[in-house]
Amino acid sequence: MRDAVSRADRQRRSRLATRALARLTDAVLAHRKELWTKTTDCAPIVRALGHAKAADLLRRIREHLVASAGADPRGHEVVAIPLADGLLAQLAGRLEDALVLLQRAGDTERERGRTYAAACIDIDTAAALAAAGHASAAAERRSRAVEMLRRLGCVNPI
Repeated sequence: MRDAVSRADRQRRSRLATRALARLTDAVLAHRKELWTKTTDCAPIVRALGHAKAADLLRRIREHLVASAGADPRGHEVVAIPLADGLLAQLAGRLEDALVLLQRAGDTERERGRTYAAACIDIDTAAALAAAGHASAAAERRSRAVEMLRRLGCVNPI
């Protein structure tokens, strides 16, 4: 009986969280139209939707990022678009595609000197590596990312 109650409670909480994410996505997309992607780090939004497995909402954000970037992306879209594509590929089970895209996003953040952001993306890359059956590479990637975050004083990467 207790398992059934906790399962029902988890399902209820999941539905509430999904609705909240949908409202948040609407608010983000309504805010300053395309300008926010030039000045605001989009990766945490993209990562949150990926972690929530909210593929439809992630697609909406991705479409907005692509439209905002135009033909010559220079803002945060440079990282957020391949990150969104990688997380969408992972959710669709296209793990090798996901790995290439997530690694590209992480590498871009490293090239920009954004150590924290790169380490956060590396955690996602480690999850994709594990899902693709590359357990030792996943453990190594995650360990490096966690160590970097620890040195930065971060315990809960977003």
